Amino acid sequence: RQAILKPVLRDGLLTAEGPPWRFARRALAPVFVPRATKEFAPRMRDKTQAMLPELLKNEDEVDIAEVFLKLAYGVLSDTLFSGEIDNASAAALRDIATFLNELGKADPLDILMAPKWLPRLTKLGGKGAVKRLRQSVRNLSADRRQRIDAGQDVPDDFLTRLLNIKTEEGETLNDKQIEDQLVTFIGAGHETTSRAMTWMVYLLSQDDASCETLEKEIDALDVSLPPEDWHEHIPLAMACFQETMRLYPPAPIISRELIEADTYQDLALKKDSAVMINLWALHRHRKLWTHPDRFEPARFMPEKRESIHRFQYLPFGLGHRVCIGQRFAMQEAAILIALIFKDYRFKLSGAHPWPLMRITTKPETSLMMKVTKR
Repeated sequence: RQAILKPVLRDGLLTAEGPPWRFARRALAPVFVPRATKEFAPRMRDKTQAMLPELLKNEDEVDIAEVFLKLAYGVLSDTLFSGEIDNASAAALRDIATFLNELGKADPLDILMAPKWLPRLTKLGGKGAVKRLRQSVRNLSADRRQRIDAGQDVPDDFLTRLLNIKTEEGETLNDKQIEDQLVTFIGAGHETTSRAMTWMVYLLSQDDASCETLEKEIDALDVSLPPEDWHEHIPLAMACFQETMRLYPPAPIISRELIEADTYQDLALKKDSAVMINLWALHRHRKLWTHPDRFEPARFMPEKRESIHRFQYLPFGLGHRVCIGQRFAMQEAAILIALIFKDYRFKLSGAHPWPLMRITTKPETSLMMKVTKR
């Protein structure tokens, strides 16, 4: 994973190791505490409401995976940069798509652990997009820092909060560290949410009973309530989302490197060995799940959720490197689900999708859906 992601994300939280990771995790923790995450809920709601009429039109046939990529990026861009990085630019969105595609490619030289100075021919096409994305982030960060230093009003978004970080020891993030973290947030926080939403819409399109019950629950939701509290009133919707992540884990592989020798059963593991945890297999293991290949949201309803072992279901990982943005992702999912299913219904109009693993689990080809306004 490091060979694939490190050249793009550099020392972002996902790929940093040792002291740089420990510092970044400690510095970023206050930005992701529940109170801070909840403060972004109104932005998520407002951006979603603004984008949906253009992305989903009655009687349209759309590639739902592309719809959710655009929607998730719009929401993320608004919370990260108040939308200032892209200015609704189609070219910026194409660069983001190319950037994310590059994250998922393993060049043969990466697999062979060849020296970094050897060019990866399969990735040459994406270098320009990555460079432009980083330059956009760099320019915006520099401009925002100047405005803060000049005492000007600036948006209260992730960028501003990163620029204002000061640890208990008085440490701050430098420009390079902020750039790496923001690029990582785009890579880790954009495609994962959109993929989970894509698979959830597909699964519900194949389960009329669950879809009908979910719509009734959403219809009963009072959207005048604070959006950060919506998830408490839609337990079935959240169970559907969690069940989707069981069947189609957005990030299906967890990789770790042993910092010291260890044993597992009768297998001796050497220091620096790479260990891969296959979440796809874990989440469908027949010894752990009843009817593992079925879409059964009821298993994640509140009265049953506690029966699922903490090592049995790991969509956000586990341990000290557990996904720092999991509350952010679940809050965003609740808001997207509530607003989308309150107004729209989806029917599969193309071929059934085949899952393809890149860094995330994505449909191999276009996932075409007929949109109907409720």
